Amino acid sequence: LITTFTTLLTSKRSEVMASKKRYEVGLQKLAFTEQQVVIMQDELTALKPNLIRTVAETERLMATVQKEKTEVVEPKKAIVDKDVKKAEEAANAANAIKTECEDALAEALPILESAISALDTIKPADIKLVQTFKSPPDAIN
Repeated sequence: LITTFTTLLTSKRSEVMASKKRYEVGLQKLAFTEQQVVIMQDELTALKPNLIRTVAETERLMATVQKEKTEVVEPKKAIVDKDVKKAEEAANAANAIKTECEDALAEALPILESAISALDTIKPADIKLVQTFKSPPDAIN
């Protein structure tokens, strides 16, 4: 009976010691974590003025950018839009002139071809005949 009691006592002591050791390790980790949290809080406290300054600078910069956008970019954009519209109108006018010229050229080329072929039919004798006239015939006047 005493042996059983001793065995049971030893087993319970080892369980309690294991639990005690586990709690001690947990306490050590909690203490370490607490130290780290304090360090991080100190760092955050030290960085807070820098953060506030940076936020203020960012807000000023955003205000400046917005002001420049309103005062500079938008008027220039309006001017560029007007210039683009004028350029498109000029391009449309140029295309209209180009189309008109191409149409006139299409009409003139066949006439030129027929005139060249008519010139090819003239013989030197015909030229000599025309040179003999003192004045053009009445049909030409």
